[in-house]
Amino acid sequence: MNTSELGEASSSQHPSIPPEAPSSGQGTPIVPETPRSVKTNAGESLQVHVRADVMKEMADEMHKCPLQNFLVDYAPFRPSQDSVDAAFQHYTNTGKLVKSNDHPDGVWADFLPPSKKRKKENENQVFARLQSIIDDLRQLECLEEGANKLRHPQFHYMTCPNNWMAGEIGGTNFRVDACITSNPGSKTVILADTAVVAEFKKSSENEGPHQNRQQLVSAANQIMNDDPRRTWIYGITIEDTMMSVWYFCRSHSVMSAAFDFTTDIKSFIRVFMSFLYATPEEIGYDPTIRRQLYNNMFHYIYELKTDEGPKYFRTIEPLFNSRVLCITGRKTRVWRAIEVRGPGDFAAKDGASEIALKDVWIEADAETEAENLDNSFTAIVHAFIALVLLYLIHWVHRDVSAGNIIIVKVGNMVQGKLSDLEYAKKFGTSSAGGDPKTGTPFFMPIEIHRSEQLYRRPVAQTVQPDYSCMDNPFSLVPDSQSPVTPSEPPPDAKKFTPQFRFQHDLESLWWIIIWILLHRTVSLNANKVTGNIFTSTYTPDRDRIDFFCTEDIFKSELHKAIPSGLTGSINNLNAIRVELYNSYTSTEMFHQADDPGVYIGIYMLMWWALGPVVRIARGLSKTCSLHGGSHTGINPKAG
Repeated sequence: MNTSELGEASSSQHPSIPPEAPSSGQGTPIVPETPRSVKTNAGESLQVHVRADVMKEMADEMHKCPLQNFLVDYAPFRPSQDSVDAAFQHYTNTGKLVKSNDHPDGVWADFLPPSKKRKKENENQVFARLQSIIDDLRQLECLEEGANKLRHPQFHYMTCPNNWMAGEIGGTNFRVDACITSNPGSKTVILADTAVVAEFKKSSENEGPHQNRQQLVSAANQIMNDDPRRTWIYGITIEDTMMSVWYFCRSHSVMSAAFDFTTDIKSFIRVFMSFLYATPEEIGYDPTIRRQLYNNMFHYIYELKTDEGPKYFRTIEPLFNSRVLCITGRKTRVWRAIEVRGPGDFAAKDGASEIALKDVWIEADAETEAENLDNSFTAIVHAFIALVLLYLIHWVHRDVSAGNIIIVKVGNMVQGKLSDLEYAKKFGTSSAGGDPKTGTPFFMPIEIHRSEQLYRRPVAQTVQPDYSCMDNPFSLVPDSQSPVTPSEPPPDAKKFTPQFRFQHDLESLWWIIIWILLHRTVSLNANKVTGNIFTSTYTPDRDRIDFFCTEDIFKSELHKAIPSGLTGSINNLNAIRVELYNSYTSTEMFHQADDPGVYIGIYMLMWWALGPVVRIARGLSKTCSLHGGSHTGINPKAG
């Protein structure tokens, strides 16, 4: 895994979901307003109560393939033919494998057609016989196909139909018939130790197979939700004598064609050798995330690769960890975490402070969050230029939103385009009664959102911007020159129904910048602040109004909500906010609102103040990755 950290926020990513076919569209919104398909959350429901829902949710991600394809493309590794033949001979020599006229190639002695007495045995008694057969495999030599290196068994087969499962998330109230585990001595089957789950049915008639598979898929789902180390997990189902092998991961799930495990002995050997002799990484454990006992509690140690070398973070508690009913998808987790001294020393590093660590699966060809942040601000600059061009021809857009700013790649270049001119109109052509609400509530100007103007006594700038640097504001303006210290707004004066003016487009762009800083970074308080000021209500929440109108609230809320590496942008964002606020409350601006010329100062100030904000964001993306993790693929063999 390839990961790194950003100020107060670190992230781990698993880019392993195969890319989808290219879209027919012309670009990608900088923040999608229509998110990915929403995954159903099980909440606190018991897993046995949501089994049918899990099966339904996962129906579209399930596939089937021939057994030999599964063994080549999905099994942890391929045991050599010599190892399989030697195991076959061992079973023959020990009498566990016998031959008869009906079974000239051999059949398990313990699974010969049963007598009347054995027909009465229950499911647990029948499949308990697998234990000694599979245990023998651990005593034999195993080589990998094409490799002359002896493997050692790292996992155990355990029959456990009466042992309850135990996990770290809610809802774990079920048992499985058997498992492949790293901890066979435990009376409780720990989800974190379970590498393969198995479910058996004595009969293949009626609802037996469906119930069997439902139980297996549900168990795999709970383990993948419970354990952040899992890249994939395996399963086994047996109905009567027919066995299938299963593979579950974040992009898709596969079930092998069934085979008769009582007579297809060599396939049986291949399956269980590949499980028992697999390495933890081959069987689905991410080597860069460790489960570690520290101060009598289990924590996860994340290894994040950075330009300065690997860093290690110990989780403290989950901030977000949903129990989704399907396995495919991003499976976002957010942890409260702290950097530790090293891979073997889990005490907090001197001077370390708590961070939010985000762990998420992304598409194989997806860009990192740092690249996304860089591209987003490139698009913001280009969108601002588009608004300037509209201003020069005296038009207002009236629906500037994240979904209408499109990122387009031309060769190695990224361009931002302002789209959707459905609501655009010539400035000054509104009716006397004002403009109706247009736009997305998240990014709608305060005046338009609340349907009344903010006409009040203006707040004076304590330091006027130096426009002499306008030739290149993106490199010449030091952050220390950010000029604003507004006072608290006076009580409301007479209100007027607003008409859409040029600064409203600029305010929408400002809200998008705030949204990106909160939405594209990971911070302990970002969700709380975002939830208070970005709502879909018909009128703006009081918190949103205060955030825009009051300097102390704006600065304090943003300062605690974004990573420390971005706090240098707050003064300039505040400069834009004050200029916009003053344009609404200025008596002079109010009486000259129909004159396009009076708005030029707002555009100049925003261009001047936007430069350092973009520079800070781009600087972060060049020095570290918000999300830089990578796997070579969910299934390197299958691609």
